[in-house]
Amino acid sequence: MAINGKDFGAKGDGTTNDSAAIQAAIDYAAANSCSVYLPKANYRADGLLFRSGFMIYGDGREQSIITAVAGSANTFVFGIAEGITQHTMLKDIGIVAAGNAGQHEIHIWARRGTSKAGSSGLWHAKWDCVRVYNFAGAQIWFQGGGVDALDPIQIMEFYGMVVERRNDSAQSICVLMSGQVNQTTRNGGRMDAFGANSAEAAGVDLKICRQLNSYDVTYNESTTFASNKSGHTHLFNGMSFQQAQLAVIGA
Repeated sequence: MAINGKDFGAKGDGTTNDSAAIQAAIDYAAANSCSVYLPKANYRADGLLFRSGFMIYGDGREQSIITAVAGSANTFVFGIAEGITQHTMLKDIGIVAAGNAGQHEIHIWARRGTSKAGSSGLWHAKWDCVRVYNFAGAQIWFQGGGVDALDPIQIMEFYGMVVERRNDSAQSICVLMSGQVNQTTRNGGRMDAFGANSAEAAGVDLKICRQLNSYDVTYNESTTFASNKSGHTHLFNGMSFQQAQLAVIGA
């Protein structure tokens, strides 16, 4: 069963802020075991939260577009709440930046909140034929935890993903995986650094590193890590790393 995001008030006219309408559709879908369909249009939205057990899909990554809201203070387009989010799916959606300084497209941050009880993170997710483009921060940042192994981002599958960084921003990167990010599989697709317009904006496709408290895409010895915890088991099958000064770095 699928619900149409436009039935929840999303306009898709490229101007109206559709964030509240799309989030309402996501919340309804998660509560009622159904999917969210976004028909061909350009939706303005950010600050959206994945919920457990839902799928959002469109008519293709060049047809169903979510563009960030210009001037938004939200630090991401898609993220997760505290605690565990699991069994989510993105399919046939394009996600485009709006020029907001430091904004990430997808920021998955594993955190338990003030109670520190239980576990957190994103578990069991599948993203298929999604395009992410031109964000000044990370196109995708998986910020896993550390210390006690209760805050992982794990068991993730990606098919035909196209991830393209902004090449004039030193803080832009295709994918950053920090802390406990485990068991990811990428089939096809590409990460594209688009070269660099200056020495300060060296192209990096992918950085895998220990746990971070704050965003850091550098690849020198100046990085301060929150712990020595890092992830494991990443499979790259038939995908390409393009126009990068450094395709993959680890720390």
